[in-house]
Amino acid sequence: MKRKILFDLGHPGHFHLFKSAILYFKKHPKYQVFVTTRNIPMILSLLNAAQIEYHILGSKRNGMLGKLFSVIETDIQMLFFVLKNKIDLGLHCGIVLSHVSLITSMRSWIFDDDDDEVEPLMVHFSHPMSEVVFTPNCIKRKTKKAIYYPGTHELSYLHNVLDSNEDLKEKYSIVRLVAFNGHHDVGHSGLSDAQLVTLVSRLESIGKVFITSEKPLTEQWEKYRISISPDKMHGFMSAALVVVGDSQTMISEAATMGVPAFKCNSFAGALSVPNMLERDFGLCFSFKPNQFDLMIQSIDQVLDDSIFREKMVNGLHRLRREKLNTSILMIRCIEDWELDFSRMSQFTSEEWLSLCSNFEPCQEISQ
Repeated sequence: MKRKILFDLGHPGHFHLFKSAILYFKKHPKYQVFVTTRNIPMILSLLNAAQIEYHILGSKRNGMLGKLFSVIETDIQMLFFVLKNKIDLGLHCGIVLSHVSLITSMRSWIFDDDDDEVEPLMVHFSHPMSEVVFTPNCIKRKTKKAIYYPGTHELSYLHNVLDSNEDLKEKYSIVRLVAFNGHHDVGHSGLSDAQLVTLVSRLESIGKVFITSEKPLTEQWEKYRISISPDKMHGFMSAALVVVGDSQTMISEAATMGVPAFKCNSFAGALSVPNMLERDFGLCFSFKPNQFDLMIQSIDQVLDDSIFREKMVNGLHRLRREKLNTSILMIRCIEDWELDFSRMSQFTSEEWLSLCSNFEPCQEISQ
């Protein structure tokens, strides 16, 4: 009998994190794969482009009260879906599957790369209810269910992406703006309108500027908007001179591809994964909004430093040597199935790298 695995996607980043594992197990004769998501246009576009079948459950609303209703609605629909399809294992980055696992036989594995301090809802209403919480080892958690591994979410889908700046036909920079409407974004902020004017003016002096934004853009900025399908974005980012913005995910993605990445938001210095990329590998830079002028100076220094690219490439090579491809970790753990999590919680980085080193990469993981 086939084991039934469910991947629940609540954010475009979840699609990228789980994509390789989804494609791998869809071809595996011993497994049946299900994918659920909300009615979020970017996720649906990515799933359609990858030709992955999915089921839309629940909805996505803004505001704390709206999010509460969304969780309740999705909990109920997910419960019936899991029972109907007799799901054995659910992989996710959110709350809903944790709740459903409490009253079904489904196992729940969370892949979470945010710090406890910035996600109290996950800490109180998801981590305690799941079997394990897979966590990059630069983060320390309160829960004893954490399994720490040497990697990041971005390495699950950007591990083999190579920098292509040397082949540029046209120099350009990318600015990423986010809406700050997540439950963990309350009280936080990013680039102001005045700072955006200054930033775009500076970047235009070295080439073309493209803007990608979660929030609506005023008419002034519409001409800068990127018109590219979501599944092509990482390739487009890999050829940029710099990526600058108030996003967490896209800045870490750019850094993982060896593109100079500058983040300006009130989370600067507070998140372990970006801090690790900056402190240990020199792959990105973070600034609070009141340090905007300092960020502009840093961008100028990087663009004028003829040997910075070499330093960054060296940092990128070290990152890929010392951290593992998270997709391989995910697949190995699912295939082993009967895991000794108490033993795995004590794994060293060397043990994790050894566990995943003898896995033969397949096309789904390499792309």
